[in-house]
Amino acid sequence: MGGDTEELVGQLYELRTRMGLGSASINHRAALAIKEDADDAAAEEAESNKWELRRSTMLQIASLYSIVVACLLSVFVAQSCQSDKPTCTVPSYSLNGTMIQSCAYTKVACSAKQNLRQVTSFGHVVTGFNFASLAVFLIAQLVFHAREKWCIEAFSQDADLPVENLPEELALYPAFKRKLYLWNVSAMVLASFLGALMFTNFILSAILLFGKRRIAGYATVIGVISNTGLVAVKISNWFLTVRRSMRTDSAYLLFAMENMNLNTVDAQFKFDPAYYTPRADA
Repeated sequence: MGGDTEELVGQLYELRTRMGLGSASINHRAALAIKEDADDAAAEEAESNKWELRRSTMLQIASLYSIVVACLLSVFVAQSCQSDKPTCTVPSYSLNGTMIQSCAYTKVACSAKQNLRQVTSFGHVVTGFNFASLAVFLIAQLVFHAREKWCIEAFSQDADLPVENLPEELALYPAFKRKLYLWNVSAMVLASFLGALMFTNFILSAILLFGKRRIAGYATVIGVISNTGLVAVKISNWFLTVRRSMRTDSAYLLFAMENMNLNTVDAQFKFDPAYYTPRADA
């Protein structure tokens, strides 16, 4: 993904334009050679885009576990339940031959199935809210994935260009500029909503889990805070990334190993009349 591809495509479009004007000076073989080079470069670009999209998808899938646990706190966080059978002491006998034995129900760790069988109305409300939060989160992930896919297909990264080069190029591609803005706004609104949703989910779950009948000591406290904290960091990073993208007309990726910014229009769209609008003074 770089300047060589863009230069080839630019030459090809220049040749097409000149040929359209009927210039006899154009060497047909040269034009075909440039076209073949451009096609090869475009194929390489497409393969690079596919790899970037696969990597982004894998990172997104890898984050699903923490998302599911953080949403379904009432199901997966350690809780205390009463044992199904009482625990009895070793029987002993008094002097008159009477057997002495005491039995009591003890507290044990709940299974996920037991956690789902909440015995109170509030417990049912919290569990329902947990599952609703998960559903909204998964829908948001699909939207984020769609934004990521479009950005990777429409733009590319060129190390020879400045990091913030894309805004200048977008002035020549108004359709891309509008669509990128809409994707960034949608993603930022979703990230904000997810933050509020997860905070509410945390408060309701904490009220339920920290009750005397449910709390299983430090395991419950650590489980709630750590799982919620991990997802809170993700949401914060998403929000900051799309806010920066929106303010600077940039295409920062949400799911990347590094803070990756696609800083140029993809070669397949460079100078394409369907997207390219020359400057009025050009």
